Amino acid sequence: YILLLLLWPTITQRFSVTPNEYVKEKNYIANNIEFTRKAYGLDKIEESYFPANSKIPSSIFIDHSETLNNIRLWDHKPLKDVYTQTQLIRPYYDFKDVDVDRYIIDGKYRQVMLATREVAPEKLDEDKQTWVNVFLQYTHGYGLAMSPVNSFDSQGKPYFYAKDIPSDGVIKVRSLNGKLQENLSVENPRIYYGESITPYVIVNTKTMEVDYQEKGKEGKEGVLKRHNYKGKGGVLLSNFLIKFVYAWKFSDINLMISDEIHPDSKIQYHRNIQDRVTKLVPFLELDSDPYIVLHDGKLKWIQDAYTFSNNFPYSEPFEGKFNYIRNSVKAVIDAYDGTVKFYVADNSDPLIDTYSKIFPNIFRPLSEMPPDLREHIRYPIDIFKIQSNKYLEYHMQDSQIFYNNEDLWNIPQEKFGQSAELQKVEPYYLIMNLPGNKDTEFVLLSPFTPNQRKNLIGWLAGRSDGDHYGKLIAYNFPKDLTIYGTEQIEARMDNDPMISEWFTLRCQEGSFCIRGNLLVIPIADTLLYAEPIYMQAEGVDLPELKKVVLASADHVIMADSVEEGVKALIEKQSNEIQIGDIKVIPEVDDSAKGISDVLSKKIENLLEDIKLILEELNQVK
Repeated sequence: YILLLLLWPTITQRFSVTPNEYVKEKNYIANNIEFTRKAYGLDKIEESYFPANSKIPSSIFIDHSETLNNIRLWDHKPLKDVYTQTQLIRPYYDFKDVDVDRYIIDGKYRQVMLATREVAPEKLDEDKQTWVNVFLQYTHGYGLAMSPVNSFDSQGKPYFYAKDIPSDGVIKVRSLNGKLQENLSVENPRIYYGESITPYVIVNTKTMEVDYQEKGKEGKEGVLKRHNYKGKGGVLLSNFLIKFVYAWKFSDINLMISDEIHPDSKIQYHRNIQDRVTKLVPFLELDSDPYIVLHDGKLKWIQDAYTFSNNFPYSEPFEGKFNYIRNSVKAVIDAYDGTVKFYVADNSDPLIDTYSKIFPNIFRPLSEMPPDLREHIRYPIDIFKIQSNKYLEYHMQDSQIFYNNEDLWNIPQEKFGQSAELQKVEPYYLIMNLPGNKDTEFVLLSPFTPNQRKNLIGWLAGRSDGDHYGKLIAYNFPKDLTIYGTEQIEARMDNDPMISEWFTLRCQEGSFCIRGNLLVIPIADTLLYAEPIYMQAEGVDLPELKKVVLASADHVIMADSVEEGVKALIEKQSNEIQIGDIKVIPEVDDSAKGISDVLSKKIENLLEDIKLILEELNQVK
């Protein structure tokens, strides 16, 4: 009997289920599809069609100028290297990360990249890393650098909207023509709470904090400005008992014996914003990329947070961690005083509804977020990557098709970096007009390929602006057309004689070339591909943006700017000779024969021209 119990599942599987597997399991498969789509929000994806026409319309500069002006040419790593080399100002600062956001600059919607200048006392000379310097003087970062995503000068350096540290200490944002954007000025750009990991600092002590250093004149050192913290961040060290507790907590007796500390001094800890948020709401999972926002003369961090569960019925787990997730919370952290506010971004989530009832004083509705701050919330990358990953399989809603994996998709790959190794295409933000929409908006995008094939099959868009925030749209390409994928486009780039020659001549000993991210840009019912090319001298982490390679369905071009490249692509397609348009005219009479002779002569001349061009190309090779 016991043996039968042990063998019965195996017997049932072998003789009942396996011969009729789909029939036996189709109801379970249908439940799995339905509930997995619900668990990851895939059931709310709107599906649409994108024609992917091969030609770029000549009206693109009028109808889609904002998209063209906001194509991201600066990748995060090269731009961070440039910021580090040119914008640190002092050796005790550091750029931890480069963020992407959007602002109105000179009345136009602009995608920007920006990074905060955070304090890094560990970069001081070893003999300067004293207790007073590390914990009392070098307490905060200062300001930021900001630049447009698509602009670079003749030397391959980025143009800046905000740079350096002005003598008055106010960080100013200016358009590329120098016009001050007064609403974006940051009067208090000090960063006490950020992405750094300094365990603690003590502020408002007898030792004034290092604030910033003015620019010197005629090669001389500028005046070192000092600051005394006036915010509400930190805990007062008002008596011996409190100092003893913190000395014990941080294993630092100096907190008890230092004469620099007085009753109005404060100790600030949990200064890393993710650590700070986690201490307050440990039941939420955090997005890996908090980002800085200029708001009301101050700097604020926005941290996306997720509710999650591994107990959603029938749902397929993601990497064995959870099988339900929602981006239900936006945390806003003040970079000066560390104040944290939590806003509920998804009222349909039952988990955040429950947490809000348990902790009624923590969460507030998104409608209470200041409108100009709300303009900077975005569809976060981490959950978008999870949803994209699940959509590769769970876009199939027919259980038979799902069971047979008949329409499995994948994430395309691209060549990247100095070694041009293949990597998966990461989601990227664009300012663009979604098909059927006149207004441009901030969109997160990821393209898809059929499984084990290189061509594109569609793309997923996550919307960020206004009432469209949080919505997903999946665009499918025509099934009867072959739409080039990223690897295929890069192969065409590599095979282009002019582009190949440029790489051969410039990427030699002493300098090397870096391939940036290849962006697939849906625009005007067609696809435009853009890949930046950087050059960097050996031994110096200062990349220069030299060229942009653009491609359409039929042509590839290397140019000095997006505008120049798109014009060249349009010119190429307008100069095409459509062989299909040449018709053979049968001999009917003498006049028809004359026309035929003329056409034959023109074709003969054309073939001769093509022969000469091919010979020239062979010489170039």
